[in-house]
Parts: sequence; C-alpha cells; structure tokens
Amino acid sequence: MKTSRRFLISSIILVTVIALGSILRPVPIPNSIEELNMLRGKLIFMQASNSTKDISLKIDGVDKLFYINRGMENPDALALFNERNELYEKEITLGYPTYWTPLDWNNRHKHICYVEIQGEERFVEWE
Repeated sequence: MKTSRRFLISSIILVTVIALGSILRPVPIPNSIEELNMLRGKLIFMQASNSTKDISLKIDGVDKLFYINRGMENPDALALFNERNELYEKEITLGYPTYWTPLDWNNRHKHICYVEIQGEERFVEWE
C-alpha cells in the first residue's frame, strides 16, 4: 500500500515538474536570421500594450498574431511603432522562431525576432 502511494505521489510530482517546465520555458532567441521562419506580407495592424509593453502586429491574410516582446522598451521596436501610420499597407518581412508552448497550444501567437522593411533591417532581437 505504501509503495503504490509513493509511486502515485512521485508520478504526480514528476508530471507537475514536466508541465511547469514546458509552460514556463522562455521563447528561444536565435543567433542568426537562418534560424528563423520568414513571412512577407502587408502590415494591417500594430498596437502596443501598456501592461506587457509588447507590440502586436497583424499581417493581411495571415491567421496568426505577431508580437515584439517588450517592444516598447526597445529603441528599434519603439521607432517602428512610432512610424506605424506610414507602415500600414506596406510590405514587411517578419522573422520568428519555431517553438511550442501549452499556453499557445494552437500556435497562433508568434514572437518576432526580426523585421525588415523594403530591404532594410529595422529590428533584430539578437544584436
């Protein structure tokens, strides 16, 4: 009886640790552009969050939401946000890493590490 109870408690602890580890792991930050998935499209939405300091973007025809983590605290990302009215309907290229988390189980939110506008790098997270 004691052995099966210990096994049950150990199993619950192990599953909890594994679940927390997969939920709380950080978004991977790449070391180069070759490590990113690239998407090109027209910018149709950009908004900043006062609570998280993230900058959210939406690309025309793409059913995913993109964000620059803590973008309002990054000078390059903040410059992009300040130019948002001029950037709407322009072609931009976004780069994001491949990763999965249970908090975004359907993989709808993408962490942006790279932004290029008309051939010019405007935001690079790993520099």
